[in-house]
Amino acid sequence: MHANLRAEASTAAFYDSVLNDSLPLWARLTWMFRWSLIRVWVSIIVSNFFDVAPAFATMKMLQHLERREADPNAPAVDPDAWKYVLAILTATVSTQIVDSRIMWWEMATLVIPMRSTLTGLMYRKLLRRRLQADESTGEDAKDQKAGEDDAKEKQASQDVINMFAVDCNQIAIFGAQNGQYVNMAGKFAVTVVFLLVLMGWQSLCAGLLGIAVLFPINRALASRYGRLQKTLMKIRDRRTALTTEALHGIRQIKFGATEAQWTAQLTAVREEELAVLWKTRLNSVYMAVASEFTPVVLTALSLTTYALVHGSLGPAVAFTAISLFIQLEGLVSFIPYLLVLLLNAKVSCDRIDKFLRSPDRPVATHPGPAVAFHNASLAFPTTKTGEEDRFVLRDVNLVFPSGAFSVISGPTGSGKSLLLAAILGEADVVEGAVHVPQGMGMAFVSQTPWLENATIRDNVLFGAPFDPVRYGKTVAACALTADLALLPNRDDTLVGTQGVALSGGQKWRVSLARALYSSAKILVLDDVFSALDAHVGRHVLENALRGELAQGRTRILATHHAAMCQAAYSVRLADGTMVFAGEGDAGAIDDPEEEEGDPKKMSAESGETFTASEKVEADVEGRKTGRVSSAVYKAYIRASGGWVLWSVLLVLFAVSQSFILGRTYWVRIWAGSSGSSSEPTPQVSQQARAGYSLQTMMLWPSSQETPAVHTLSSNNDNLWFYLSVYCIISVFSVAVTLARLLAVYIASIRASRTLFAELLDSVLHAPLRWLDTVPAGRILNRFTGDFTSLDSSLTQNFYMLATILWEILGILIAAVFVSPVMAGVAVVLLTTCTLIGRQYIGGARTIKRLESTSKSPVISHFSATLRGLATIRAFDETPAFAERMYALIDAYAACTWHDALLKGWLMLRVGLVAAMLASTVAVCIVVTPGVDASLAGFALSFALSFGWQVTLAVRIATAVELDMNSAERILEYRDLEVEPAEGDSVRASWPEDGRIEVSDLEVAYAEGLPAILKGLTFTVEGRQRIGVVGRTGAGKSTLSLALFRFLNAQRGAIVIDGVDISTIRLTDLRTRLAIIPQDPVLFSGTIRSNLDPLGRFSDAEVQDALQRVHLVPTGSATASATASSASSTAEETSSSTLAGASSSTNTVAATSNIFLTLSSPVASGGNNLSHGQKQLLCLARAILTRPKILVLDEATSAVDGATDKLIQRSIREAFSDTTLLVVAHRLSTVADFDRILVLQDGRAVEFGAPEELKAAGGVFASMVQQGGESL
Repeated sequence: MHANLRAEASTAAFYDSVLNDSLPLWARLTWMFRWSLIRVWVSIIVSNFFDVAPAFATMKMLQHLERREADPNAPAVDPDAWKYVLAILTATVSTQIVDSRIMWWEMATLVIPMRSTLTGLMYRKLLRRRLQADESTGEDAKDQKAGEDDAKEKQASQDVINMFAVDCNQIAIFGAQNGQYVNMAGKFAVTVVFLLVLMGWQSLCAGLLGIAVLFPINRALASRYGRLQKTLMKIRDRRTALTTEALHGIRQIKFGATEAQWTAQLTAVREEELAVLWKTRLNSVYMAVASEFTPVVLTALSLTTYALVHGSLGPAVAFTAISLFIQLEGLVSFIPYLLVLLLNAKVSCDRIDKFLRSPDRPVATHPGPAVAFHNASLAFPTTKTGEEDRFVLRDVNLVFPSGAFSVISGPTGSGKSLLLAAILGEADVVEGAVHVPQGMGMAFVSQTPWLENATIRDNVLFGAPFDPVRYGKTVAACALTADLALLPNRDDTLVGTQGVALSGGQKWRVSLARALYSSAKILVLDDVFSALDAHVGRHVLENALRGELAQGRTRILATHHAAMCQAAYSVRLADGTMVFAGEGDAGAIDDPEEEEGDPKKMSAESGETFTASEKVEADVEGRKTGRVSSAVYKAYIRASGGWVLWSVLLVLFAVSQSFILGRTYWVRIWAGSSGSSSEPTPQVSQQARAGYSLQTMMLWPSSQETPAVHTLSSNNDNLWFYLSVYCIISVFSVAVTLARLLAVYIASIRASRTLFAELLDSVLHAPLRWLDTVPAGRILNRFTGDFTSLDSSLTQNFYMLATILWEILGILIAAVFVSPVMAGVAVVLLTTCTLIGRQYIGGARTIKRLESTSKSPVISHFSATLRGLATIRAFDETPAFAERMYALIDAYAACTWHDALLKGWLMLRVGLVAAMLASTVAVCIVVTPGVDASLAGFALSFALSFGWQVTLAVRIATAVELDMNSAERILEYRDLEVEPAEGDSVRASWPEDGRIEVSDLEVAYAEGLPAILKGLTFTVEGRQRIGVVGRTGAGKSTLSLALFRFLNAQRGAIVIDGVDISTIRLTDLRTRLAIIPQDPVLFSGTIRSNLDPLGRFSDAEVQDALQRVHLVPTGSATASATASSASSTAEETSSSTLAGASSSTNTVAATSNIFLTLSSPVASGGNNLSHGQKQLLCLARAILTRPKILVLDEATSAVDGATDKLIQRSIREAFSDTTLLVVAHRLSTVADFDRILVLQDGRAVEFGAPEELKAAGGVFASMVQQGGESL
């Protein structure tokens, strides 16, 4: 492609525009592409003259034939006739060349660069965009359910993805079709002038009166369509947001067996979308009524007026006028499509314009010698106005020492992450100032680790050059050496989307390694110890945070493990204020029982030697080859209503074509109803024949005599009879046409509904490993782009194809009726064009599939950037990510560019074949003696019109097959192998005791992969509390997955209360067990909807669960307690700091706790809550359900030590009748448990009471000693 077509160049050109930034996006785009637009528009105007050139040449030949007929001495083959043959050939070839060149200019200079520009603009804006901590609307549940999304200005990340995936393409499509407005205007002007010359101003004005009457109706319908389209876009945004949320929280959905609930939610939104889509379809039908009746009204008014004014209506005038009205009918029928295209582009353009004008990240920090805060009040950015619902960390005054290790501690929700965000420049500085040294580089490890879908090595390097020595030291310091040895491809192992191939601790350590390997002098670390085993955490502390690679670097760590850190500078936060800042250790307040362990510095693992390796690409989406299989078409037909509906469609198209022919035939009867006249045919008749449609020519007399003019008396009552019959036939014709359009829409809606339901069911019930390994963007592309194609373009293209094919069939029938020889010529033409079309489709389908698969990485990269934006900006990697996005956009554009080349190839060749046919027919006319002008006019008109119809048919047939590629991709995921739904039913009371027997269990992640659990055997008695410990890779998480049957046992069994879990239904198993994962998952909605999604519990029960996890202070009577009373109560409780952590402001009078109100909003992913609060909310959810067996995977790792002790007490009280399996990294959390299961290399090496294992001096005792915890 040309350099100007590349995304980076076109995006830069947009910003270099001299236009004022306040102008709307469409105006700036028009200015940027003004020369390309002008070239296309001028070319189209010129092409309008080329369009009439073949007709003009044909007219001259017919005039020559008339003269030859009139001259008995004329030679059989006149040499002068060859110049007309040459003129026809030149005119037809020129028309095809000009049209193909215009098409190429539209694609190469408008569509591709416009789409690349828009996607580039959105990505650049994303990199500068102000982060929002609260993406929720803040509306109550009723308003949210009612869809009042526009009550609040917001740009949720899912909406942005939808704009990126759909809206940019909508505008680009409009760029391809904008020339049609000029084309239609030009042809409309030519047609009107021709009618003025032919019929006079009275008849023309009478006809245009019909347009004037119908225009307001069309305009009103177009406005209504625009409103419906905006509503449809909003609903699609909601569906995309909900789908994205479900994909990101798929583990929680499957663990809780809530697939049916999510299916119901997504289906409800989809039904709402389809209801609005159906309204837009009906509106399109109403618009079609107006457009279909326009030519009927034109014809009736014009012909009647002509007959009344001139006293007669001859066939020449009648059929010429009908020919022009048919052309006008095509133009008018195209108006609704152009209006729809314009309105879609306008809606999309407005949405993108609003996003581009959203606030950029402000400059929140100032240069300074050290990281320092001066009288600073800080808050997370939000869409809300005012501070009444905003957490503010006030009066911060501190200076972090350069080159030293500093620690920030405090209760959960006290503002630790907010303080780090302020250092990164991602927080709002309400008052005061924040100073950060410039030019020293910064690295960031977020509280939720963010990894790219790349190899471990690529994640650690993060764009930096590979230094084997430094890399080896980094891997060793972060305790990754042993982990890499267990992975199949070591550090070339792909981590998957969001790092799903790694455990929680591994993800954290890879993120830490990325920061440690970088050359940044400032390391900002958010709670890196939460997911680490005690001994691993100690190793990371001594060798990474205090080791050789950390020397001379400013390290600022927010953690709940402050006591073990021995920092040079400590900061403690509580109740939204800074309570301590200075040299010394503030951690004892946080976790008084945590000891510092062995002061002797642990030696790092010997640094392994690494060598440079070839870059391993992330999982690339596969694509099918060859034509779209017939099975895809059959599946679509079944989904759309089956063969019965399609049989009805076939009949409707046949009846519609019959009415169209019958309407023209009735005009012939009308024109010949009053007898013959001896008046000669007007000269215009020969000009008219050049422009006749085949249907008109079929009705023209074929005798060699000059056709007589049949007259009608204007006073004849028969005039109104024939006019009435004409109108009745026209009404029936329009009615059947609308019926077939409605039937196509019904089939389309049915197919969309059925395929969406089937795809959703397959994806939600797909195996967890497939969901973990397939990028979410790839799945999302099916639910967004492919369904947009299925809902819209496939329907329109199919309708157009069916219409054209029936018109071609009508032409062939007419050809056989008039001249069998012409049918033979048509078959030759059709065969030739079919061969060309097959060649084209062979290449085009491959390019289209490449285009679809190249679009998914663009969306995935966009989504990944959204999730890791804070990390990317902290590392100052935005230029590298922008460059990578530009490369992905260019790869996507290259596929479209080659697709345009192929379309031009098809258009030119099929057009040239049609031109050759017209020339061949002209040659036959010249060399064949006795051919009359009437037959010659029919033959040439047939050749010209049929060639155009076949060209269009091949292009649209190709478009339909390429659109079916979307259906093929949807069906590919619909036909996934899903988890088995069958199994034995289990008694309603199961499990009664919660006794778990694991015998000789062997589990692997997939067939052919080595086993992770290797003959694991142990027994848990009912109501026991079991701690599961072990080093990374020991099989702790694998045991949890096997317990929920996400991994099937290759050998052995798990028996719960006498029932082998492999024999029962998955739904029964997963609904009777519960798990709280280390990475908590919350969904957008309210506090209540997250705790009790099925509405089974009362408000008092929900409130009690919140109290038990200390999110609500003890003594809060109701979920609607006032803020003031809640605040005063909170001050009297031991958990006041936790309960007050979410206060919206820090004045006593206005303090509030969002957990006091069950209708308080929860943002998507729980983004408006801290990590610890999310963990506690998940624990409260488990307390409500009171399962007999509960698995906790370090469920309180992100809360402070004092709160953890309160939570552990609550767990003992709330789950006294529950069997607990607790995967623990902090050994103190399982110190008083009944038994400890120690895993090593997939086996149970120790199983017993904690004191017994400590006394035995085995693996557990070693872990306790290395972790430095007192048990």
